[in-house]
Amino acid sequence: MDKLSRTMSFPSIGDVFFVKKKGVRRVSIVLKPFKGVVVSMPYSFKYEDAERFVAQKLEWIAMAKSKMAKLETRKTIFDETSQFKTRTRELTFVRSAASESTIAVRISKTEIRVTVPEGVEIEREEVQGVTVKAIEKAWTLEAKELLPQRVAQLASTYGLSYAGLSLKKIKSRWGSCSFQNNINLSIYLMQLPDYLIDYVILHELCHTIEKNHGPKFWALLDKYTGFKAKQLAKEMKKYSTRYF
Repeated sequence: MDKLSRTMSFPSIGDVFFVKKKGVRRVSIVLKPFKGVVVSMPYSFKYEDAERFVAQKLEWIAMAKSKMAKLETRKTIFDETSQFKTRTRELTFVRSAASESTIAVRISKTEIRVTVPEGVEIEREEVQGVTVKAIEKAWTLEAKELLPQRVAQLASTYGLSYAGLSLKKIKSRWGSCSFQNNINLSIYLMQLPDYLIDYVILHELCHTIEKNHGPKFWALLDKYTGFKAKQLAKEMKKYSTRYF
């Protein structure tokens, strides 16, 4: 019986990982950042046939790898030299005693401390995952400290009203407003400067009056942003909710 997985090297695209999986009915090629090219196949499929399948897709795989390389350069990888700060907290890594084998996180008012056991590389996926969750937790805390108060202030200033406010880990957009005037804001707003946070809040507050992005909506948003709505919308493109 063939092994359930193996790695083969192709001159033009490098290593390809082949794996036989239960429930898989056809051969498929998947590319993921930092994980390379993975080919999944049914148990009954021969590796020789899978290799020929990949050979027919070399041009497509090479193009996909090029796009993936750009994504990899955008992905944040933390290490002991990283200088990362949220609004009020700084990320630090410390080493624990050799006898301690678990990764630990402590979030104070000024620090996100990730404790890593001796001998464990900070670049490891497990440590990176814990670090990302810690940063997101800090952003959630800071969002709760800032956003409810700021939404209420801006609504009061411009005579607008909303039914409720929710803060979530939304990566598809910075915010939204339902037909019932419930506003949702992403915790990733905490990356932005204050004036752009205000822009997003005002954007959603304007949707309590205008439910689309038609001329009336932009005229209203322009009025509340000192006639800078389009300029601020352009600035927002420099940022992304998908930080990690």
